[in-house]
Order: sequence, then structure tokens, then C-alpha cells
Amino acid sequence: MDQIKPPNSSGIKVIVVGLGYGGAAAAVECYLKGHHVVCFEQTRKVSEGGSFFLLRADSKGDMIGVTANAAGIVAKWGNGIVHKEMREIICTFDKFTMCDWKGEHLLTQDLPGVAEGAGYMGKRGEILEVLCRHVERLGIEVHRGKRITEYYETETEAGIIYDGQKYTADCVLACDGVNSKARLFVVGAEAGKAHPSGYATYRAWFDGASLKDDPEAQWLVEGEVDKSVVFIGPDVHCIFGTGKQCKEVSWVLTHVVRLSVPSESDNEDTADIQESWTLPGSVEQALKEVEGWDPRVAAVMKHTPPGQLIDHKLLWRDPLPRWVSEKGRILLVGDSAHTFIPTSIQGGGQAIEDAATAAICLELAGKDRVPLALRVSEKMRYASSCALDLT
Repeated sequence: MDQIKPPNSSGIKVIVVGLGYGGAAAAVECYLKGHHVVCFEQTRKVSEGGSFFLLRADSKGDMIGVTANAAGIVAKWGNGIVHKEMREIICTFDKFTMCDWKGEHLLTQDLPGVAEGAGYMGKRGEILEVLCRHVERLGIEVHRGKRITEYYETETEAGIIYDGQKYTADCVLACDGVNSKARLFVVGAEAGKAHPSGYATYRAWFDGASLKDDPEAQWLVEGEVDKSVVFIGPDVHCIFGTGKQCKEVSWVLTHVVRLSVPSESDNEDTADIQESWTLPGSVEQALKEVEGWDPRVAAVMKHTPPGQLIDHKLLWRDPLPRWVSEKGRILLVGDSAHTFIPTSIQGGGQAIEDAATAAICLELAGKDRVPLALRVSEKMRYASSCALDLT
């Protein structure tokens, strides 16, 4: 069902809330299936901070992977135009190397799902910019700076309310992220409650030029083939990666969350880490986690510029009882339906798959059976995404 239908030919109007990975895919896939699409996004521009998915594309951020299961959907957009744009920004590595904390080599493993040509691994904001650029290229109607707080539905329509004004469609695809307002409407306040894992991750991405003049750090940026290297230690692991042929550097360090509140004289990282993609991290505190490790680890981390590190709390959530609203016209998509911890490398990809499935189901069911389409989409996607989330 990859065929492209004439614009607005299905007679189905779809509201898409949120233009993260799932929302951009929902907009494009619904457009390609002939649906009339209208999008609402709270940020005013693609690279603006504040979106759950997105830090500034030219500033803070980290690596995201869209593996082959979802990249194949995107690769078809625009007769390959989007795929070509992706190849200009993605990482080129096709394997990763694992070492212990002392630097002893443990194994090297292929990465077929994200190897160049199969998946898209790169900077979170830049990949999202490419997706959203194609939404704009298709001329899809997008309303930015719109934070949606209310949803509604009847037997025949569904919609959103913004500043007292109703926007109505045949259905709503709610791609509004981990803090979804639509989730409250669909399943209530108690569902999807977050549970602490006891861990958080420092996450950084920056220009790798400064490493080239440091003999202890230049190992990561040597050559033109991007690298992915993992160091494993007790209760801590650190992942280094490069992008754009070793010109940019990313690192992620998973650490135990400190629960007590620090005193004025306490220099240790003891503050509880909140669920946020923008909570600033301390390079000095991160370095304490790797004291006594292979010196190559600290050598790279020390080059992280001020303001380029975030500390992201790792939380998990119970599977929701359902993703579709009572009358069957509002569907949760992506993180609003099922959140993934970053180490799964599946959050963005599963959101894209959700979106493509919903678009196809709407096409096959037709305007008179929209609730059936969304319920079938939920049935098709629920088991696979929840199984992945629990691994």
C-alpha cells in the first residue's frame, strides 16, 4: 500500500497534533494516502527549544536512531529526496565496539539496522528538521505556536480546542509526546504513570574539532568513518559516537540517580534528576562517574562545551489499556501511546510505524468507517510496540 493518492481524494480530514517524529510521519503518510491533513505544533519553528523531542538543532542535542523498520517508510518520500537529505547528515558507522571500563576490548558487533543505507542515526534535531521540511514541501497546512489543551469527539467527528476556538475533523492523531494531553482524554489521569528506573543519562553533542589537538582524545575523531564505542563499568556505561565523518561528537553516560538534596558544601551530584530533555548537566559531576576508567573516556568528556550537556531521567511506564478514545476518533501515536527509554533506539522508529499504519487503515476503511480504522490500527501496533517497550 505504498501508492500515492491524489490530495484530499479520500474525503477524510485528519488533525495531527505535534510535529515530532510521529507527527511528521503522520502528516506525510496521511497526505500520501489522500487524506486532508491539518497539523498543530506548539513550537514556532523546527529548531526552537522546548519541544519534548527537540533541543536546538544547532546547539544541545544528542543522537537518535531510526532503524530499518521505520527508515524504509521515510526513504520512499519524495521519490528518494528525503533519503538523499538524510544521507547528508547521518552517521556512517556500521558497527560498534564494546570495552570494559579499563579499556580492554570485549567485542565488535555489526549494526545492520542502522548501517548507512539501512537506517538513520544522527543528531536528533537535524533528522527532525528533514522530516518537517518534507511536510512543508508537500504544502501541508501547519499551525505553529499552538499548545493544545483540550480534545473532544462525538459519534461523527473529533477535534481540538485552542483559545476557545474549535477545530474539527473526522479524526485526531495525537502525536503530542510523553506528556500527552490527549492521553488524559483517552485513558484518564492515572494511566501512563511514570516509574523511576533509578538511572539517568548525561547526553551531549558538540563539534569535534577541539579533540584533534588533544593526543588523549583524538582517537575518537581520527579518520572519516564514524565510530560507536561503548565502555561498560559497574552501574555505569558510556557510549561515544561521531557524526558527519568524525566531525561531530556525541556521548551518553548512564548513571545512578542521586536522591538526596545537596547541601551548600556538598559538591556531589545528589540532586534528583527530573523528567526533562533540557535539564542542564554538569561535566564535572559526569567526570566523577568515570574516575579510574580508561583515560580516553574522560579525555573526550572534558571537551564538552558549557551548556552542551543535559541530564535525562530514565523512566518507564506501564502499557496503556488502550490508545483509542471511547468513540473511536482519537488515536494516540508514538510517545503519547508508548514511551521508550532512549537505549531502546526505537522511540522514533515506532512512532513512524504507528503513523504509517494509521494512514493506511484510514485509506482502506474509508470515511464512513474511521473509528474502525483507528481501532484496527491500534490492534496492529499495540502488541509489537508494548513488547519492545518491556525488553
